[in-house]
Amino acid sequence: MPFVLRARRLAALFGLWLGLLAAPVLADEPLRIGRNQGPTTLLTDVSVIVLQAAYARLGVEVRFEGYPLLRSLVLADAGTIDGDTMRIAEAGERYPNLLRVDVPINYLEITAYARAPCPTLNSWDDLQGKRVTYERGVLAIERRVTGLATFPTDTKPDLFRLLSRGMVDIAVGTGLETDVVLRHSPDKDRLCRVNGILERVPLYHYLHKRHAALVQRLQAQLQAMQRSGEIDAILRRERARALAE
Repeated sequence: MPFVLRARRLAALFGLWLGLLAAPVLADEPLRIGRNQGPTTLLTDVSVIVLQAAYARLGVEVRFEGYPLLRSLVLADAGTIDGDTMRIAEAGERYPNLLRVDVPINYLEITAYARAPCPTLNSWDDLQGKRVTYERGVLAIERRVTGLATFPTDTKPDLFRLLSRGMVDIAVGTGLETDVVLRHSPDKDRLCRVNGILERVPLYHYLHKRHAALVQRLQAQLQAMQRSGEIDAILRRERARALAE
């Protein structure tokens, strides 16, 4: 056998051997889960606490990585990262490579804000004919504002800047998370939160389809936490903490 051919075969075998050695190391790497990177991340922070407790009991190491809302979904669907922290139930319809862990880990309360004096808004139908702003990438809101005159923003503080300047009539936000931003807004005395909520939406954790076996294990663990009341206890505790700040 010519020397060059033998050398090539030895190099190929050596490469295969290195690949086999590396495989267990890669398998032991933590899961990479996308999450909202801010600047206001209260809802995501609470969901991360719930998931950290569940994953720890399964002995699975997880790393939460901050991305813009839409980018996190795209990366998770592409398999570049392993999953996304929390989304509405319908997210899987847009991103078919993601599997939903079918136990709510949090709830999104969709709220509305306006310039004082506060108008009365009882449902999504009351937004017809109004100029509406919302944070880009919040699917629970985006699915409801189709057909309206919308002005999406990249951050929650931008919602109140547009509202205070009269560029929009209504800002739609994410409950307590948006309330905290309004509390620190320089225009808070001219703005108000409309009483009540427009909708309360359950939020679910998603993993890429290559983790189908883990989805079943994680779902069982979250079901146990749900039955024991642990998830609700975490949500109540963190909400009280945010209100106290």
